[in-house]
Amino acid sequence: MSPLLSPSFSSSLQRAYHLRLFEDICVFFFTYADYIPITFMLGFYVTAVFNRWHDVFDNLGWIDSPALLIATYVRGTSEEARNVRRNIIRYMVLVQALVFRDISTAVQKRFPTMDHLVTSGGESYLLVLTATEKFHRPDDAE
Repeated sequence: MSPLLSPSFSSSLQRAYHLRLFEDICVFFFTYADYIPITFMLGFYVTAVFNRWHDVFDNLGWIDSPALLIATYVRGTSEEARNVRRNIIRYMVLVQALVFRDISTAVQKRFPTMDHLVTSGGESYLLVLTATEKFHRPDDAE
């Protein structure tokens, strides 16, 4: 057999084998489809999808508990203590917005770049501007 024909011949044999294997699997599942109800299989699928979503939701970083801890442990009524608490919470809100921007298309559309995050908050988000200037911006071309 010619060396040029050999790869195409073996490729066609493999295709025929895989086609036959696929047909055998289809016949097998068609034969036993009455023994396992489709609603039972659909239940497994829905459970798997929900568990995956629940795991992602559980692993997200929420700022509620750390914000309460910061309000408790950073004590003082002075302007400096209030600014420290406020700046820490602002950094946490920035991090949460960046995470949501990465996982949600709606948030990604609302804040497509870091500049949109800065301008969306007005003067209260000047801290975001200073934070973004310290780090490399992925949307800037180098």
